[in-house]
Amino acid sequence: MPLIYDGKFNAPMLWNSNFFMTLESMKILRVLTDVWLPDFKFGPGRCAMTLAKTPWYWETVTRNIALLDEWGEDFSIRHLVMPSHVECCTYPVLEWIATRVPAAPVNVIRNHFVRALECFWYVIGAASARSWRAQFMPKTARLRRLELLTYS
Repeated sequence: MPLIYDGKFNAPMLWNSNFFMTLESMKILRVLTDVWLPDFKFGPGRCAMTLAKTPWYWETVTRNIALLDEWGEDFSIRHLVMPSHVECCTYPVLEWIATRVPAAPVNVIRNHFVRALECFWYVIGAASARSWRAQFMPKTARLRRLELLTYS
C-alpha cells in the first residue's frame, strides 16, 4: 500500500536517531520527516558490535546517511567522541563525512574528553594548535560546517 498524505495537517518533524535502521524504515520516514539528525558514533571496525551489539553498523548508517544526501534532504550529523575510540571511530567517521557528504553540518560532541579538538585538527589537516588557524580556511570545503560541542 503506498503512503499517501492528504495535506490536512503538517507539523514539522525532526527525526533524531541512531540511524541503525532498515531501508524500508528510511523510505517510510522520508514521507514524514522534514529534518534529520543522525548520530554517527562508530567507525568501520568491531567497536559497534562490542559496545552497542549492532552488527553491520558502519554499512547501515553510511547507507542511510548517503540516502539522505541522494534524496536532497535537510540533515545535520552528530558524532560523539568516545574515550579510547578516536583512531578507530572518530577519525574514520569524520573522514567518511568529509569525503561522502562534505556539505553536511557536523556536530562533534566531546563528553569529558579533551581529544575532540585534536580530531577536528586531524580532519582539516592541521598538525598542531598553532597551525590550526592557518590550515582552517583552505580546508573548510571538506567539512563546511562543523561545531565542537562540550557537555560537562
